[in-house]
Amino acid sequence: MRFSGSKPWIISLVTGIIGFSVMVNAPSLFQGYGPQVAAVVVAAALLSPTESLLAVLFSNIIAIPILLETHAIFPLVAYLSLILRSIEAYVSSYTKGKCGYTCMGIVAGGFDGVFATLIGVLYYGDDGIHTALSVFGIVTGVATALSIKAWREKGALAGIASVLGVLVYMLSTIFYLSPVGAIALIATVIPFVSIQKQKALSTAALILVVVVAIPALSVMTVNASILSYPFKPSSWTSNRWSVQNTACGTVQNVFKYTHDPERLRIVESCVTVKGIVANIPKMFEDGDYCFDLNQLNITGVLSGGSIVLRHGHLHVEIQPHSRNRLLYQALGGKVCEGDELVVSGPLVVDTDHGMWAEVHPLMNVTLLERGNGPCIEIAESP
Repeated sequence: MRFSGSKPWIISLVTGIIGFSVMVNAPSLFQGYGPQVAAVVVAAALLSPTESLLAVLFSNIIAIPILLETHAIFPLVAYLSLILRSIEAYVSSYTKGKCGYTCMGIVAGGFDGVFATLIGVLYYGDDGIHTALSVFGIVTGVATALSIKAWREKGALAGIASVLGVLVYMLSTIFYLSPVGAIALIATVIPFVSIQKQKALSTAALILVVVVAIPALSVMTVNASILSYPFKPSSWTSNRWSVQNTACGTVQNVFKYTHDPERLRIVESCVTVKGIVANIPKMFEDGDYCFDLNQLNITGVLSGGSIVLRHGHLHVEIQPHSRNRLLYQALGGKVCEGDELVVSGPLVVDTDHGMWAEVHPLMNVTLLERGNGPCIEIAESP
């Protein structure tokens, strides 16, 4: 077999290592698995089917120790990616030769969606349906494929605009949302509108991306910080989940009593939020006492998953070891729908359930006013 030159290999490996090193457990709204799908499409577009399989395989092999050492992902998810996304790259690259770049992007995103949903439902049961959000990977797959095509066929200016458009879209939608982020995707299509006005269209696409990125910068910065967790020096130490704050106290490992902490990414180590209990609290199988808050006194804490999947509410969880202090002593043994509370704790994004935001675990709580809705009472723990 004749191998491609070194440049396509280098681009594929670097993109793959970065893309798979920031892997998350479950897909997000609007872009599925995001960086992982994009990494597969890059390798599939630049290399032959066999070469793309090898590039994705090698990228995963390098990325997995980074993910596991920093406790950034479930080991099972990392190992499944090693196998399935290597096959995905082969299939996508083969498809490119049969029906073109757009088709390749659809196949890559569709492959992710079908197998992620199947494995999620088989492994988790009904709860695994969250993996069906991976269907949005088709958007990322097609956009990435078009950006590569623009670079190859329409010139460097068009390629730069298209690639930046994909990056702005991904960084403005993966966890927290910018309302203008998706407009950046238009930059991946503009260079293909007219052959006669190629330079002007490419320039327009680049200007569009820059203009769109400006109001999205704050959201992009937060999302980039969450996504790049495995590359932060503190993530490689035992203090990766430490909290030092007046409202939350000093805790070396805030997830000490949390099952599978690899599913949670810390946005802020401690936030204090006032809100109204929006639903009847629930006691889950792991012993966590949970409820949602609405009418929040601050903005910027709700992720895309919170807005769409939790009806614009902030999720809160009280863990069993804190039940007496928080639930029984501070709240009189119950939480009622309509209660006005002030809660403090780490603000996290749950990368295993729809990327919604949570105060998890709850560290301190104050009852301001008792609501009139249904309550879930609980006895003091022994």
